[in-house]
Amino acid sequence: MKDSKRKRLTGALAWSRCRDMVKERGGEAQDEMQHMLWVRLRAALVVCCLALGMFLIRDLVLTFVPGFQIPDLPPQNIYVGSAVLVVELLLLGLLSCPFRFSRRGLRSIELTSFGLLTLSLATYNYFQLDLAVSEGTQASLLAANRSALVSNFGLVVVYGMFIPNDWKRAAAVILPMSLIPALAPLLIPAAPEAFRAVATPAFITEGIIHRLVAALAAIYASHLITGLRSEASEAKQMGQYQLAEQIGAGGMGEVWKAKHRLLASPAAIKLIRPEVMGNGDAARTDSTLRRFEREARSTAALRSPHTVQLYDFGTTEDGAFYYAMELLQGLDLESLVQRFGPLPASRAVYLLRQACDSLAEAHGCGMIHRDIKPANLFSCRLGINYDFVKVLDFGLVKTIHELGTDTARLTQEGLTTGTPAYLSPELAMGNLDVDSRSDIYALGCVAYWLLTGQLVFEGENSIAIAVAHVSQQPVAPSRRSELEIPLELDEAILACLAKKPEERPQSASELDQLLEAVPLQSPWNRLRAESWWQKHGLLN
Repeated sequence: MKDSKRKRLTGALAWSRCRDMVKERGGEAQDEMQHMLWVRLRAALVVCCLALGMFLIRDLVLTFVPGFQIPDLPPQNIYVGSAVLVVELLLLGLLSCPFRFSRRGLRSIELTSFGLLTLSLATYNYFQLDLAVSEGTQASLLAANRSALVSNFGLVVVYGMFIPNDWKRAAAVILPMSLIPALAPLLIPAAPEAFRAVATPAFITEGIIHRLVAALAAIYASHLITGLRSEASEAKQMGQYQLAEQIGAGGMGEVWKAKHRLLASPAAIKLIRPEVMGNGDAARTDSTLRRFEREARSTAALRSPHTVQLYDFGTTEDGAFYYAMELLQGLDLESLVQRFGPLPASRAVYLLRQACDSLAEAHGCGMIHRDIKPANLFSCRLGINYDFVKVLDFGLVKTIHELGTDTARLTQEGLTTGTPAYLSPELAMGNLDVDSRSDIYALGCVAYWLLTGQLVFEGENSIAIAVAHVSQQPVAPSRRSELEIPLELDEAILACLAKKPEERPQSASELDQLLEAVPLQSPWNRLRAESWWQKHGLLN
């Protein structure tokens, strides 16, 4: 009996949570629609106020300024236009206030605004036609009707282009907006008999047809534009993530700032372009997809705080691969040195030891990164910690037991294997049978860059650099830097850069111990890092 009650309670709680999640998702969509309506409505009112103001100025000049006066402008239109303009400006000011309107409130402002504009056009039409009839000329009547048609067309087009609607609601609003100005003169009891005699059924029918054509065009435009906006919004969704803004781009694809649709937590989405996946070659697309899936699974399996956290991955409908990871605040080590110059030995050691932590876990799990470089090491702010290193982009990660098998050829099929400036000699010679000591070599190259702001080897092209890694002996970092570099740090880096893997530190943990033993007069720590970040304006 107790188990039955517990199951019912658990089921009720699960259903309640599911219902809340649906409400949250619906609420997000409502918020997005509400914001779009607010932005578009405000823009529409700006356009209407500008147009109404310009026509009002024209009527004032043509009515009261000597030398510009013309007899066929009813003065009543100036009074109506002035009153409507004041109301429209008040509504615009209301929309510009800091408090947030509900969707119903925005729709009320929309109907009030465009309803007043429609009635003012009907009044304009009546007074203009009334004056034309009193003059008794067909030309004046036609000119007045043409002016009313143009004004009505403009109003309908503004509504259709700016206000988001489905076609049913667009028709419910636009059709009355089009027809009321045409029928209003006939419905006003004070309309003179002369007007009724001149405004024949054929004349009225022609005006109605013109307005209906404009209305149908505006309804279609509103429906089409709203549909395109929805498609654009859906295109910015990757699984449960909503893309916000692009924050990076490269040869493989793009990086976007995003947030989870339910949790509203920030994330970074790495989007691999479809053409990179194989460019129509099914076999290559499949191998590339397997490579990216391996990267995602390998990264997700790691738990070191210094390895970037992976949240999700998948493929889009158009064949692009994406994965969602934690959004980091800071800059990569390549940009750090480029912007601020070589680092003091204490800070370089502080950063390198954190990278060793990430690689030690990865190597312990049988994974080799194979693309360690400054651009893939990110110094960020994480909570109260500064200069917190995250190892990124396990794009060339290789599981040791895969080497020598068919999957080892994935990186040969037109894909870059590492970066030449940070390539170990064994990889430079095309040897895929590498182990974790290849990452140690690359990390030594990174250390060299941090301390000197220069590459270990430089050449005219990638091949020349790769050859140098195989055949040339590196110069000690202390000989290429004006900063003081302890002898023990020099020796540790040169050990990492040994040509033979067996002469290097045999693990990331061993390298970490060598770095820990480097004597430093003033070790870098969290407080010094925070002070540096604050000094250079990187806290926000």
